[in-house]
Amino acid sequence: MIGSSFCHDGLDGVNNIEWKKSDEKWKFPVTLNQFVFFIMHRIGKACTDEYLESCEVGLCAMSLILEKHMKIVNKVICGAVLSGVFLANLEAKEYLSFDIGKVNKQEVEAQLTSGEAAFETGYGYKGYRDLPMFKVSRYSTFGQYGEVESAWLKFTPDNTLYHLEVSYFDAGKTYTMFRDALGSKYTLIENNSFGFNSSHTYQDGEFVITLQRNEFGFGRDKKTTLIYQYQPALSDVNIMQEIIEQDIRDKNAAKAGDL
Repeated sequence: MIGSSFCHDGLDGVNNIEWKKSDEKWKFPVTLNQFVFFIMHRIGKACTDEYLESCEVGLCAMSLILEKHMKIVNKVICGAVLSGVFLANLEAKEYLSFDIGKVNKQEVEAQLTSGEAAFETGYGYKGYRDLPMFKVSRYSTFGQYGEVESAWLKFTPDNTLYHLEVSYFDAGKTYTMFRDALGSKYTLIENNSFGFNSSHTYQDGEFVITLQRNEFGFGRDKKTTLIYQYQPALSDVNIMQEIIEQDIRDKNAAKAGDL
């Protein structure tokens, strides 16, 4: 408004401004920008310490509000980024970085080693190495979606990876992200719910993807499990499982002797 009064008075360029305060008096030529600076300076000088303190409190409160909202925004952005990364992995036709149904045990071990994963190889179905299993406690690809409890990679009799499952300690964030991402990409073929447990099953060609949720407990004690399984491998796996279980029955019968 100061600028508009200058224009109406026909004042442009240099103007004589007279300012009086008590018995002080200033009279000097100023430009418009100098006049604005002069006014702002006098207003600042007129502010009392109490007013400045209230301004500081107000700015502090505003800062806290902005900080709170930025935390919310950051969480939303973080969730969106993770969901995007997860969907990108789905698009690549590799599940959690593994080419399930094609990659063999030696290749999986090399991939985990190069990724500085913490894992153990000395597992098998009911203790039998005919159906090998790896247990993974840390792997960066799994860990980017939440806090990993454990992961299991299972192999066919010819050592091809056919089953991958990862379990997370999860208050609910990881579960929601997986559910929304899977639902946007694949066909939901089954929902189940009983007590604290629920599951959602999806179909992707020759793969079945299952998202399991256990709501028992509080906070991170709850669990989310994501399972990928290559269905064509199940016939050979089931045959070997039956052979193993028959061997266990035979050994138990032999131990029992004459009952």
